[in-house]
Amino acid sequence: VIGADGDDDSGTDSGAAYVFTGVSNQPPIADAGAPQTVNPGDTVTLDGSGSSDPNGDTLTYLWQQTGGTAVTLSNPTAITTTFTAPSTTGVLTFTLTVTDSLGLASTPDTVTITVKDYLIYLPMIRKP
Repeated sequence: VIGADGDDDSGTDSGAAYVFTGVSNQPPIADAGAPQTVNPGDTVTLDGSGSSDPNGDTLTYLWQQTGGTAVTLSNPTAITTTFTAPSTTGVLTFTLTVTDSLGLASTPDTVTITVKDYLIYLPMIRKP
């Protein structure tokens, strides 16, 4: 910033200079997707593509399991990640946190995955 104070001297003047960028950085919004009900052994996809940033900044993703039978996520730092549903029934919970390119993180968003009982119907066999 170059300015003149109007006193025509060649000395040093002091003062404050302010730069206004227009819009302050807003936190991004995580969207972990809708709840799902799956069968044991199914491949489950967690999808964070509904996440956004009000300032249009680039986002990074972090998926974490917070409840239920432990599973291994294929890529916990990707916009989508997959895992194989465990053989036990129950509810699994996951959080997604997104961070913008300036380092500001979202409030985590949670999604639940219900692993239901998997029933196999066998044909009835009658004795002749």
